[in-house]
Amino acid sequence: MNAKILLRTAAGLILVHLAGHALGHSGWDHPEDPKMMEVVTVMKGYKGEFMGAAQSMADYYNGYSILIF
Repeated sequence: MNAKILLRTAAGLILVHLAGHALGHSGWDHPEDPKMMEVVTVMKGYKGEFMGAAQSMADYYNGYSILIF
């Protein structure tokens, strides 16, 4: 197989991956399932201190989601 075709295929797959993460990131904290919403509420509720900053687990989850872009 030609290297140019492999690189273009890989680039296309990365773009599909990026689009999926963008869609998932935009709505992760508004689930339809009440049990999942309960988990999100707990993640947002408690803030713990880490390295001098008080952040919730939702903040870390949100940052990790952005980092994957």
